Amino acid sequence: MNIKRTVLALALVTAFSLSSCTGELEAENAQLKKELEETKLQLKEQTKLSEFAKEQATTAKRRADEAEKALAECNGEN
Repeated sequence: MNIKRTVLALALVTAFSLSSCTGELEAENAQLKKELEETKLQLKEQTKLSEFAKEQATTAKRRADEAEKALAECNGEN
């Protein structure tokens, strides 16, 4: 009789432990998913900023080239 109770008690303790472990894993998984989504959003924002900076650099180079050309033309006229 004591063996049956001991086995039943161990089974209940094991089931409770597994249940607690599963709950902790689910909470950790939810946190990791949240962090992943935040990281994706940050990456998207950084990509947009990078593209904007590239456009600005291209515009600045084009303007510098135009200014250099205008200066060369101006010097050529004098």
